[in-house]
Amino acid sequence: MRLLPISAAFSHAFRSTTNNLAFAFHASWPWMAVLLPVLIAVNLYLLSAGPIEPGTFPVGTLAIGLGLGL
Repeated sequence: MRLLPISAAFSHAFRSTTNNLAFAFHASWPWMAVLLPVLIAVNLYLLSAGPIEPGTFPVGTLAIGLGLGL
């Protein structure tokens, strides 16, 4: 069985990540720009709803969670 050269694999993964960081940001910034206001609005809504009683789960919270997950 061949042994995996750990240091070479780790350095390759680190170099690949740092070399492609600019493109990763370029590809993902539109999604971040869309999701940031949505996440802020959802968190403000959940904070304004008040504390959740033990044993209950509001349907609105479930719908918001499923929508964000999709």
